[in-house]
Amino acid sequence: RSTLFPYTTLFRSLELIYLKNNLSEHRYIHSLAVADCARKLARVYSFDEKKAYLAGLIHDCGKGKEKDFLSGKFLYPIKIDKWTQKILPVLHSKLGAVIAKEEFHIDDKDILNAIAYHTTGRFKMSDLECIIYLADMIEPNRTYPRVEILRETATKGLYFATLLAMDFSIQYLMELSEMIHPDTIQARNTLLEKVR
Repeated sequence: RSTLFPYTTLFRSLELIYLKNNLSEHRYIHSLAVADCARKLARVYSFDEKKAYLAGLIHDCGKGKEKDFLSGKFLYPIKIDKWTQKILPVLHSKLGAVIAKEEFHIDDKDILNAIAYHTTGRFKMSDLECIIYLADMIEPNRTYPRVEILRETATKGLYFATLLAMDFSIQYLMELSEMIHPDTIQARNTLLEKVR
């Protein structure tokens, strides 16, 4: 299991209490693992480790709030695009960005975007957005096919590794005949340009 140290003192207990009270144990452990993985990737790519850790820690804070949104009981006003309304597995990321802003008083746009787009990616992703997208897919508890390929690639180029992760995700969705959010297509195209 991932631990919170040495970074736990950097965060108010508010975030940790919220996650403990609102996420399943599995999701809580996943959040700790993503935070730790994001910190390690940040070190590799000379990014702010504290910022990456925090974004990773709270990236899934919107999990479990989808029913509240769909029933009109979500506490905060939010506009959701038509694709997110159709592709519900990405909804929690948008809700999570709002929770991070309203509950945790985070106003760093890069952190909020990393949360909002960690399931889809988007046009011209920032380094933090790539780090969280990638960390979410390769944290140690993940066991899906080809995850080891991603783990081996993760330190060999941030944009290349994120592109590969996105390709795997798109292939998986296509195999299931699921919709692909337009943000994912735009993200892949801009990552491909960077890599080339």
